[in-house]
Amino acid sequence: MALNTGPFAIKFGTVEIQDVSELSWDFSSDSSNPTTIAGKTYDLPTTTSMSLDVTILGADIPTLSAIFPEAAVAADGVMSTGETTTDPAFDFKSATACGTVRLQDDLEVIGCDTTTRLVDATAKIASIDYEDNIVQTVTVTFTGQSPEGVAIFQMFKNGSLTPATPTP
Repeated sequence: MALNTGPFAIKFGTVEIQDVSELSWDFSSDSSNPTTIAGKTYDLPTTTSMSLDVTILGADIPTLSAIFPEAAVAADGVMSTGETTTDPAFDFKSATACGTVRLQDDLEVIGCDTTTRLVDATAKIASIDYEDNIVQTVTVTFTGQSPEGVAIFQMFKNGSLTPATPTP
């Protein structure tokens, strides 16, 4: 048995996420359990979901702005509350069903020789904490949103994939 070892690099599309203090995977496979009139029960798979919580130690404005570009405010830009900022800022508005479309890309956890990929992930802020009243940490939940027929989760040896051929 080969162990999947690190140190691990975390990439969301082209964005490298630094200073990750914790990773936590969540996998859910739901099913329906209909029972026939004869008493036989079937286990029919319905949906599968997968997400990864990434805790960023000392998350800062550039890091959060790269993950959530729709919340980035340039220097001399206007915050949603009306103030003008002299430096780059982060202005994360509450999500709504008809709100801004978020960045969607693959999230990769790259180890010494193996990459684990969450396909077509979207990101949302799960929590903001202050560890030991010293450093701010932000936990971002990445959720796989792959289309039907495409894997939600992949694992492969680093450098073993060739680019996909575009379909005509």
